[in-house]
Amino acid sequence: MASLPGNYPFDYTVPPANPVCPPATTRIIVQLINPGTYEVTNVECNASFTSYTIFLTINNLTVQSNFGNVVVTGPNTVEIRNIPISQTAVLTLTTSGTDCDPLVFPVSPPNCSCPAISPPTTGTPPKVCQGQPNPVLSVNPGAGYTANWYSTPTGGTVLLNNSNTYTPTSDSPGHLQFLG
Repeated sequence: MASLPGNYPFDYTVPPANPVCPPATTRIIVQLINPGTYEVTNVECNASFTSYTIFLTINNLTVQSNFGNVVVTGPNTVEIRNIPISQTAVLTLTTSGTDCDPLVFPVSPPNCSCPAISPPTTGTPPKVCQGQPNPVLSVNPGAGYTANWYSTPTGGTVLLNNSNTYTPTSDSPGHLQFLG
């Protein structure tokens, strides 16, 4: 059978009992159903860290969950809200308008002991020409946070602490850490 969704003919032939008679043939059209697609795009904690929300992009599927409230937020987007943080949600995705077997899978709760921190805003990326002085780099880490500038992502040398601006003294890439 073909693997692309669509209608496919299937001929069923019964040979005659009498060789003088023609065979009896029947054509059946078999419809291969589009199974639908999905992607879990995010799983995030609520503000009080007592529940979480699962964000899905779906196509040709309906969604059910053993915990939380399923909310259709757009033509192809669904959220499962208010899932208790102590529970693993089991999602059931069913191909719309069929009796095909559903896809069932768990989604574990996120680690809500660490709050989500929005990425800092940097404005327009600076442009610099070779041979020109390095530009001042600046970030806005948000209220209650400070910026520390490092030479590498982990274990690097501190270049500057507690500053929203930094002027590099070399052409080497650096890294920024935010502390709350």
